[in-house]
Amino acid sequence: MKRSPYAKKGPEEEEFYDYNTSFMYQNVQLSNFIFLPEGMEALFMAFYVLVLPYIAGLVVIYFFIAEGNFEHFLVLDLLTVLPVWSIGYEALAVLILLKIVYSAVGFQVRRRRYLARRNHGDQESPNHTVHADDDLLEHYKQNY
Repeated sequence: MKRSPYAKKGPEEEEFYDYNTSFMYQNVQLSNFIFLPEGMEALFMAFYVLVLPYIAGLVVIYFFIAEGNFEHFLVLDLLTVLPVWSIGYEALAVLILLKIVYSAVGFQVRRRRYLARRNHGDQESPNHTVHADDDLLEHYKQNY
């Protein structure tokens, strides 16, 4: 059974992520992050690549160029698809990069906790997890 990225994280999370490797070496499946029904992948990918950036570009133009004024928005020539699509593409690229950075930082935090619990054999002790990062840091200082 595939795990939705929006599902609550729990004990099965250790199966979803491989905490023994770094963030850059994780196995990434696109269907874990976006909606891709089987058999319709090409249609949905075309929608994600062509339509979503255009819609995002319209939103950026409405709020940042037309300053939220619908009358100013209508004056703009929105039939020039490529510039609108490019603006939306860049806006979505920034959001995706921010999400990747957020995921990498969150992964490192969860990885440290996982490794500290595994190395110390303690699963749920709240007092231990508070000091797990300090113990792990001390371990690295001694061994590396």
